[in-house]
Amino acid sequence: MELLIPILVADVLNPVLLAFLIYVAGGRHGVRDSCAGLLGHTVAYFCAGLILLWGFERIALLIAQPAAIDFVLSTLVGLFLLWAAYRTAQAVGSADADRAGKEAEQPPGPARVFATGAVINFIGLPFAIPYLAAVDQILKADLDIAGSVAVLAVYNLAYAAPFALVPLLTALLGERSRAVLQSINGWVERGSAVVMPLLLAAIGLLLVADGISFFVRGQALI
Repeated sequence: MELLIPILVADVLNPVLLAFLIYVAGGRHGVRDSCAGLLGHTVAYFCAGLILLWGFERIALLIAQPAAIDFVLSTLVGLFLLWAAYRTAQAVGSADADRAGKEAEQPPGPARVFATGAVINFIGLPFAIPYLAAVDQILKADLDIAGSVAVLAVYNLAYAAPFALVPLLTALLGERSRAVLQSINGWVERGSAVVMPLLLAAIGLLLVADGISFFVRGQALI
């Protein structure tokens, strides 16, 4: 699971979720709504990870060589990440963030914000693509069910932690938090437009090379 940390860094560079949280934080109940939105996204993300773990594991059980299928999946994920790096490099993160702001209307209550936060998983594609690589790395570690779920839960908590700054700053600074959050959002947009394609490409190349090494040399690189 050596790649989990760089994968997490690429995953966190999600201007769509940040823009949505800043948007709802500007409402009358900014702290409550931004907490509800982040919780909705985190719960949906974790559940999606559980489904991916179960699905990938089922595929491995259907194949005679489970070790081989792990590297087949890893190589496919690597190719997918390379595609995502190319696509991400074609558009600036601000375009996706603006789209999130347009598609998310100000919800009337925390339940609606929670649901909208969950839907942001889909609005944020391809920014959620590194999650596939994270699940793949957890599977390759050959942990038991409890261990895999525990690592996935820790990953999701680590993913959510930076975004918790939105309700925290809103609670501490009140109206003054808007300027600070907008400044942070601008930095994330610019950073994701440059850093994210490079991270995705690097991780994708490493996964593809790892798969090729396994099938050609019989030995993995990572």
